[in-house]
Amino acid sequence: MTSAIPWLLWSALAPAPATDPIATALELRWQAPAPCPDRSALTHAITALATVEPTVVRSRASIDARVEPHVDGFALQLRVEAEGRTRTRTLVAAKCSSLLDAVAIEAALLLEAAHAATPRATAIHGEVAIIAGTVRLARRPRPQLRLRGSASLGGAVIEGASAGYGGGVVVNGRRWGASLEAVHWPRGFAPLAARTSAGTTLRQTDVIASGCARHAHGRVGASLCIGAAIGARQAGGRGLVDGREAVAATFALVLAPAFEWQTPSPIVAAIAPWVRAAIVRPGVRVDGLGELARPRTWAFGGALRLEFSLWPPARGRGRRARRSAGGELRRTRGGFGDGFGGSATLTPEDDTP
Repeated sequence: MTSAIPWLLWSALAPAPATDPIATALELRWQAPAPCPDRSALTHAITALATVEPTVVRSRASIDARVEPHVDGFALQLRVEAEGRTRTRTLVAAKCSSLLDAVAIEAALLLEAAHAATPRATAIHGEVAIIAGTVRLARRPRPQLRLRGSASLGGAVIEGASAGYGGGVVVNGRRWGASLEAVHWPRGFAPLAARTSAGTTLRQTDVIASGCARHAHGRVGASLCIGAAIGARQAGGRGLVDGREAVAATFALVLAPAFEWQTPSPIVAAIAPWVRAAIVRPGVRVDGLGELARPRTWAFGGALRLEFSLWPPARGRGRRARRSAGGELRRTRGGFGDGFGGSATLTPEDDTP
C-alpha cells in the first residue's frame, strides 16, 4: 500500500501530455513528399489564421490533403468533409508551400463554420502572411498534336541499304498515342553474283500507322507502339540489258518502344529502337539468272526522332489563381480573393448555410 503512494503522487503532480488543439476540432490528414513542409507546419499555419479557439468547436470536420510531384511542381488532392457533405479539389503549384497555405485557409474557414456560439464568419480578420507563387486549377490534359521528322538506321529492310528518313504526324493523350508516318529507304542495291557494278537498284517507301501506350513524368516519357507498315518497293536495272522498272507491294508489322525528352522549347527528342516482321516480302528477279535478293523476315534498327508541338501551346494556358503581394485575404461566395481583385484560389461549391 505504501509503495503505491509515490506513484499516485507522481500521477497527480506530473504535467498532462501536450495535445494538438487542432485535432480536437478537425480531423486533419496531410501526406506530402520530403521537400514539402510537415504536418506541424500545417498546424501552425492553421492556428495563425483561425479566429476561434479549436477547443470550443462543437462539430468535427475532416480534411484529407495529399501532395504528389507534378510536371509543373506539385499537385494537391484535397478532400473536405463537413456538415454531411464532401468536396474534392485538385490544385497545382510550383511550390509545395503554396499548397500548404491553401489547405490552411480551408481549415481555418471550417473551424469558424463549426464554431458553436458564433455564425460562420464572412471574412478572416486580421492580416495573413503573403502567399508566394501561383496556384492553378488542374485540368485534364488535352491531346497534343505534333509534327515528326526522323532518321532511321537498320538492316534487312531492303538489300544494301542501312539508312532512311521520314516524317509524319503524332497525336498524344495522357496514356495513349497514335501516329501516321512515311519512311523512305533510298539507296538499296542487289548486285549480280559475279559482277558488283551491275545489278538491281532498290528503293522502298513505307506508310506506318501505329497505336501506342505511353507514360510521362516531368520532361521524360516512354511509349510502346505497335504499327502496320504498307509499302511500295521499286526495282530498276543497272548495267543490265533491257533493264526495266518494277514496283511491288510490301506489308510488315512494326514494334517500336521510344524514350522521349521534352526540351525547354516545343521540340521533343526521342530515341526509338524498332523490330520489323515482314509479312509480304517480294523478291528481285533477273531474267535468265533467277532471284537475286529477297528481304529477310526480321529486321532490326533504330530511329532518332524530333517532334514539334503544334497544339495546344506548351505554356501560357489554363486558369490561374493569383494572390497579390498585399491586401487582406477575404472569403467571397466564389472562394478566396485578395483586396485587389485577384481570382479564386479555391472554388468550393455553394456551401452557404
